[in-house]
Amino acid sequence: MKKTIFIMLALSYAIIINYSCNKEEDEKDEPITTFTDARDGKVYKIVKIGNQTWMAENLNYAVLGTCYNHDASCDVYGKLYRWSSLELVIPSGWHLPSDAEWDALINYLGGDSLAGDKLKETGETHWKSDWMDAATNSSGFTALPGGCLTCGSASININSTGYWWSSTVDTSYTNNAWTRKMVHSDGFVQRYSGSKKFAYSIRCIKD
Repeated sequence: MKKTIFIMLALSYAIIINYSCNKEEDEKDEPITTFTDARDGKVYKIVKIGNQTWMAENLNYAVLGTCYNHDASCDVYGKLYRWSSLELVIPSGWHLPSDAEWDALINYLGGDSLAGDKLKETGETHWKSDWMDAATNSSGFTALPGGCLTCGSASININSTGYWWSSTVDTSYTNNAWTRKMVHSDGFVQRYSGSKKFAYSIRCIKD
């Protein structure tokens, strides 16, 4: 009897582990492919996550964007864009994600407290080291901390914080719009009301 119970428990444990592993693999539903921006020839990795197809890199279109400190930073982190330029920089066939589309992505990956580690690039090459051993990038999104530019054009938080625009205005304070924010020191994705005067990264989502 004890042997039978032991075998049943072992089988149950194996099933749970197998389900957990398969769910982690399924979060990235298709292999990463690429998109070429016809305007400047730049090639972006793209990935399907759930029912959405996202660029797996920050936008790096030269017009109206700003590099963090120098052009080399844009090659890694993409450019930073102010609200006034957003409609002018998105390539055809793509759009700036709405607040609801960000929510759909984050909920698919387990919610605000879990999604960050599944979205962030692994390792310490581009993120500060604190907490980054928890990042898995299991989604293939490869979030990078491009920092931001304030309204005074001060560059802050590269390597430690990523901010990404949504297309949704904060109706309680219309000088702001909803963004998503990830930091190096935890696995959360924060919903953040950001000033339209600031410059943040862009992740495009397919139409």
